[in-house]
Amino acid sequence: GNHEDRESLKFKLSGMKDYDLLKKGGADLGTDDNLGSWGHEYVRSLAGEIGQDYNSRVIDGADPDTDEPFADLLGMVDVIVP
Repeated sequence: GNHEDRESLKFKLSGMKDYDLLKKGGADLGTDDNLGSWGHEYVRSLAGEIGQDYNSRVIDGADPDTDEPFADLLGMVDVIVP
């Protein structure tokens, strides 16, 4: 696929939304995101896609001095770099 599609990031962000909905519904999902099972190449690719998406949002007008427009990305960053 096209590297600008950021497919890995879209997949993980979609999964995080599902995870959050299940957790709000009372499901016991644990706290371990098991980053080690993702594989280092996937994590490296995902980190690059996060950077691309961040830059794209800033170019589109998001304020880099606030966290709100980047909350979903920051959630992924917190998993990758605790």
